[in-house]
Amino acid sequence: MRLIGKIVRWFFLMNVFFVVAAKALQRQLPDNRDSDAPEADVTSMFEESTWSSNASDLRRVGIITAYGQSTVDLSNTTLSATGAEVNVFTGFGETEIIVPADWNVISDHAAIAGALERRGDDLPENPRGTIHLGGITVFGATIVIRAEAV
Repeated sequence: MRLIGKIVRWFFLMNVFFVVAAKALQRQLPDNRDSDAPEADVTSMFEESTWSSNASDLRRVGIITAYGQSTVDLSNTTLSATGAEVNVFTGFGETEIIVPADWNVISDHAAIAGALERRGDDLPENPRGTIHLGGITVFGATIVIRAEAV
């Protein structure tokens, strides 16, 4: 019983630490949501956020979600010739990334007490492009959704 009490206290203290750190960083983190730009940064803390890209040469998207929910829709986007990098940090929240059904998704994403979920087929027969998904999910979920599975 003492061990459970210690675990609960540790979890509570870590949660308080993360909330304070997220609030302190909230104003300093990048948030460039130009839907036509080849690079974008989407930051969502303590809120629900939706962003759609219409870029004709997407190279990079950075997503930070803490204590909230982000939806990033890439279904109307054209990738650069070399593909695109999508870096995600999700902490105590949920991030949804919507991609076209004919994109290949290569994942180097880690989850600690959280989940990386994919909805739809993993590999299209003739991929039109490739995104490299990196980052980490801590006590939350990062979900990659094929546009046809929405």
